[in-house]
Amino acid sequence: MCLFDIAAKTDDGSRIIIEIQVLKFPSFGQRLLWYFSRMYYDLIRKSGKFNKLKAVIIVSLLDFVIDKNSDDFLSRYQVTELQRKTSLLSDLDMFLIELPKWKKQNRLNLKEQNRLDRWLGYLTGQCSAEELGQNDVLFQEVGMKEKLYKCSSKQWHAYWAAETARMDYEDLIKGALNDGRAQGLAQGKAQGIAKGQAEGRAEEQKKFLAESKRKARNMFIRGISLEDALLFSPLKKSELKKLNGK
Repeated sequence: MCLFDIAAKTDDGSRIIIEIQVLKFPSFGQRLLWYFSRMYYDLIRKSGKFNKLKAVIIVSLLDFVIDKNSDDFLSRYQVTELQRKTSLLSDLDMFLIELPKWKKQNRLNLKEQNRLDRWLGYLTGQCSAEELGQNDVLFQEVGMKEKLYKCSSKQWHAYWAAETARMDYEDLIKGALNDGRAQGLAQGKAQGIAKGQAEGRAEEQKKFLAESKRKARNMFIRGISLEDALLFSPLKKSELKKLNGK
């Protein structure tokens, strides 16, 4: 059996293994190769063809130092020809992050902080998703997912009701914008696009508001509290109070 912390699949079919290591085992390198081998074997077993294989990327967060001769906290390893430094293949790709080195550099205080620094700050508990979300919209979504991970069954249903309403709204708005563009082009007037978009947005906003209210009523019927509904509904607290009758 092969165990690691997180396994993910990208849009192009590549696999990502995320491993967190607290203790420095002597066989650490062999463990990484074992993770790769197991995942790569599963890929060939499912596809049955070498040309269908995709990369297996390993990201290992280490709470110890493996290379004392370098201050670089991020290292990348591939199958490489030593003299010419050319890569034989990119299917095996390992990224090792030595957290003690990263912490020592105090990178969270840098003005040119990058997203990797923010992720490491979040994963090591030095920053909350709410704090990071002030400057990086990605962490606003991370904060929502964090709440979802900790939520109850009722909160889960409330989340999916709100997600459905959000996706419906975006789909309707996209359709309205396309209709507005089509109308403007047919009339041969630039103002037709703006008018079509404005009218479409106004009409779909009404539909979205009505649908949001319907979903909020369903949440309250299922016994979901006002506080939980506020986490996921796009409606204001005053609007939800009216719908809840409280």
